[in-house]
Amino acid sequence: MRSWWLVLLTLLLLPFSAAGVQVHAEPPAPFAPYHIKPLNGILYPRIGLPALVVNGSEFTVWVHPDLGEPSEVFLSSVFTGKIPLEVTGKGKASQGYYVTVRGSAPSGLYNLTVVASGKSYTEPNAVAFFDSYRELKVAHWTDTHFGVRDLPKHSMNELLFRTAIGTFNSMDLDLILHTGDVIDAIVSKDEEEPFRRAYEELVTLRHPIIMCEGNNDYTAIEKKAYYWEKYFAPLAGYTSFGDLTFFATDSDTGKIFGDQFDVLNTAKSKAGVGLIHYPFDDKDIRLWLKEGNETKIVDYNGTIKYLLDFSHEHGVRLWLVGHWHSDGNWKYGDVEVLLTDAGQYDHGTSYGGPAEDYGHYRLLTLAQDGSYRYEPTTALWKLNVTFLRVPDASSGSIAFTVSGKSPAELKVPVILSKFNPKPQVSGAQLVEAKEVEGHGYYLLSVKVTPDQRKLVVLQAEPDKEPPELSVKLKESGEEVILFYRAYDRGTGVKEVKAYTSPDNESWNPLEPVIETGWPTFKMPANQSFYYRIEAYDAVGNKAVKYGQYKPEVTEEQAQPAGAGTETWIYGVAVLLLVIILALGAKRLRRS
Repeated sequence: MRSWWLVLLTLLLLPFSAAGVQVHAEPPAPFAPYHIKPLNGILYPRIGLPALVVNGSEFTVWVHPDLGEPSEVFLSSVFTGKIPLEVTGKGKASQGYYVTVRGSAPSGLYNLTVVASGKSYTEPNAVAFFDSYRELKVAHWTDTHFGVRDLPKHSMNELLFRTAIGTFNSMDLDLILHTGDVIDAIVSKDEEEPFRRAYEELVTLRHPIIMCEGNNDYTAIEKKAYYWEKYFAPLAGYTSFGDLTFFATDSDTGKIFGDQFDVLNTAKSKAGVGLIHYPFDDKDIRLWLKEGNETKIVDYNGTIKYLLDFSHEHGVRLWLVGHWHSDGNWKYGDVEVLLTDAGQYDHGTSYGGPAEDYGHYRLLTLAQDGSYRYEPTTALWKLNVTFLRVPDASSGSIAFTVSGKSPAELKVPVILSKFNPKPQVSGAQLVEAKEVEGHGYYLLSVKVTPDQRKLVVLQAEPDKEPPELSVKLKESGEEVILFYRAYDRGTGVKEVKAYTSPDNESWNPLEPVIETGWPTFKMPANQSFYYRIEAYDAVGNKAVKYGQYKPEVTEEQAQPAGAGTETWIYGVAVLLLVIILALGAKRLRRS
């Protein structure tokens, strides 16, 4: 006769076993606690800390408690449509709800959608499927300093960010590893725009990316704005690919907070790769450990010992770092620290290199046992694919350039809002065209010769609209800067020209001054002039902005010639008269 407790246990488990879902003990969350709700409500996996899996393997999804218990989880991409995942376990965790899923999908990068309480929440580029647990081809990318202020540096770095993504998408890669300073430092709490814009660019990546934050990213947290968590990833966490675990570590502005290792140490890794912004050789780094209600700041040597002990415990043989905007590598016994030069604009001539040597990245291979090989740092001027606008599938047309120092043939994937089996193509060969859920996916083959810059235009529907153009005049010392912003929702902005006129009749072209790699138009601030800015897209549509500049005339500048001299003479005369009267009064008193 069956005992009463066995009958009760069977009845309790019956609903779950009937649905094919089992309740397990709460799994350890692979991420540090959040301070805010992420943009899409999903805590893990994220665009900056994705799940890396093969067919038939399980992974666990965590969602913010506001979402409620997940009822459905699926993958999607413009290449495949919807792919459902089997829910094998679920529960309420300390940070929210978790659900364990299993599924199979063609190799590629996918958006993850969780349905909870009747609503859908989607994290882009959150899950990558591979054909097997194998050696990975990786690009190390760091210190991109993406910004949106009206600065030549930010305009150039924004372009380099998009160029790197377009180039990576056209290369045979499996994974991108970014070690911080994704954005340039913000100066006020409400500067959310660089995070949002960088996120929109990262969504266009066709390879998964793992990211750790740098000191420039951390400036937002210093102002109590957790934009990193909102848009990219948790402040610290890990994700595994078979036996290989990737650790994304938070180093703040040199402060390595010890409580993040409470999470990182839960990883059961056989081999690992560490991502941290600060090089181990940076003497400013310090470990901050909590001891009760107090915080202990460990000295430099103790900090390095702690990091190396962690490395040995988790099989981490390689740490990737940034921050110093240069190349370098250091050996700490059997642990190597590898520094790659910045992805931002760092003029090569500052250290004796070619002027075009900026926009860096490094290629590596990572094996399942933690062994690795790496190549010398390279730069985007050697080979690049630059889209003239963000390739966000929002339009039926787009254009990009391809250039390099060596002959090359690239396969460039493009997604448009329209499908046309026979689109207009110039500068490339159409390899593939297919329709997925109303979008058009196109694969183009582009051949370039050394030092050639080839323009490629793809139109599933004609681009007939001109660019959007705005112009601001900014006085800077003795100069006035004609700062422009041009954006085209079709093929993209190909060229911007400027003209000036003293009388609004005769116009002269204004040659740009190259600042931080970016063309900047300037005029003297002490003269009036008219200006005309023209922006052209890749098929010749034009936008124009006219205006006039008049220097501000101060009160001092408005005085007629010699006015200052006359005032000085008058003042001296008054002073002499006062002295004479005083001497006269003195004589009268004596007499």
